[in-house]
Amino acid sequence: MKPLKIFGIFYIGAIVLLNCCAWMNMFASPSSFAYIFAAGAFLFLISDIVLILNTFGPETKFSLRVTNLSLYYIGQVLIALSLLFLK
Repeated sequence: MKPLKIFGIFYIGAIVLLNCCAWMNMFASPSSFAYIFAAGAFLFLISDIVLILNTFGPETKFSLRVTNLSLYYIGQVLIALSLLFLK
């Protein structure tokens, strides 16, 4: 179980780093690409937090699973759509 915990910490660290880079890019050089990418990255982070709470929380809830997947797919779509605005 300990190796999974270590990989989980690295994974969350990578997602937080993704968000830091996305938000700093948005503030450093504002553009449609930066705004859409930052929004997608943020939704992706929130989806992972909901996934962790639902998986390792006291009980698994279907509503949290729906929330997790909704945020995940919307975030991924925004990240992909941001490429249309890349200059």
